[in-house]
Amino acid sequence: MGNELITRLINCGFSEPNARDIYYRYYICGDFDGLESFLCANESIKIKANAQISTAEKNGEWEDISNTMQTQTEKM
Repeated sequence: MGNELITRLINCGFSEPNARDIYYRYYICGDFDGLESFLCANESIKIKANAQISTAEKNGEWEDISNTMQTQTEKM
C-alpha cells in the first residue's frame, strides 16, 4: 500500500524523497484519509493543468506561455 501511495505522489510531480516524506508524515499520524484527500486534490490539479496545457498547445499558445514562465523564473 505504501509504495502505491508514494508512486501516486511521484506521478503528481513530487520528487521521490518528498513523496516519501509526505507519505511518512501521514503514516505516523495514521491519517490515511487525509493522505487520500491530499492525493485526490493533487491528482485533480494535475489533470486540470494537463488539460490546460493541451488546449494551449492546440491553440498554438503554449510556446508563448512557456517562454513567459521561463522569463519570470529567470527574474527570481
